[in-house]
Amino acid sequence: MSINIDFEELPALFVAKKHLLNRFRDKIIGTKKTRVVYFDNKAPILLVSHVDTVQTPRLESCGMRGAGFDDRLGCYLSYTLQQQRPDLFDVVWCDYEESGRSTGQHFTPSHDYNFIIELDREMDDFVDYDLADSDFLTKFKEVTNIEHGWGSFSDIASMDHIDSTKINLGIGIAQGTNHSPNSRFYPFMCLSQIDKMMKFVELYKNQHWPSGPGWVPYVHKYCSTGVTHYNPYSGNKYNWKTGLYESLNNGLDPNTVYYPCDFCTNPTPNEMYDELADSLIC
Repeated sequence: MSINIDFEELPALFVAKKHLLNRFRDKIIGTKKTRVVYFDNKAPILLVSHVDTVQTPRLESCGMRGAGFDDRLGCYLSYTLQQQRPDLFDVVWCDYEESGRSTGQHFTPSHDYNFIIELDREMDDFVDYDLADSDFLTKFKEVTNIEHGWGSFSDIASMDHIDSTKINLGIGIAQGTNHSPNSRFYPFMCLSQIDKMMKFVELYKNQHWPSGPGWVPYVHKYCSTGVTHYNPYSGNKYNWKTGLYESLNNGLDPNTVYYPCDFCTNPTPNEMYDELADSLIC
């Protein structure tokens, strides 16, 4: 059964977060700081996106430019995929990803998933934050020929309590524009990524892979808001279970924030992000 993704339906999800949540209020689990929107079809694979955005969601008339593609484009794709293939996909939309406090940490699924795919990344690679089984990675790259990239954080990084392999797939958002007030995406790249993903899903929908060794966050300050994100130069890590920062015992001062992040896939922090961003988390 083929997937029909019609981007003409995209504007329906490019609304203020409160209106999006109101539309799907019957799917909400939890309260404001813990809530997720859960489309539970009892399917074998979970798709993940997030409803919060750095910029107010906006679409220009062409449909390929605007703001808030991170991650309203992911919400649109995941919602469409589970609508058309409820036999394959469940969906959870998290909140507060852009400030590093994803409500994915509070999400308890109704059943086990064979693997989990987040749709929240620029361009056309994928990342796993050390949350994917090595055999899964080998097979995924063999089937899809999608490049294995590097990233710092998304919702799945706070879902390590779920013992399923997790990856974050690029969905064609233009490089360096995911948090910009003038963002864009590439429809053909997006569709190609979904087609490649579907090829893999159809082959391995019934195979379960456990989670990888786990994500280790690292902290670095990037702007005047004081929001932190993650970087191998820090002396501490954030423990999602205790809510405390813990020393990495790597010789760096756990009370010091190190700057800049040479490994981050986002652009160098600048005045625009100081003024506009809730975060700069990849």
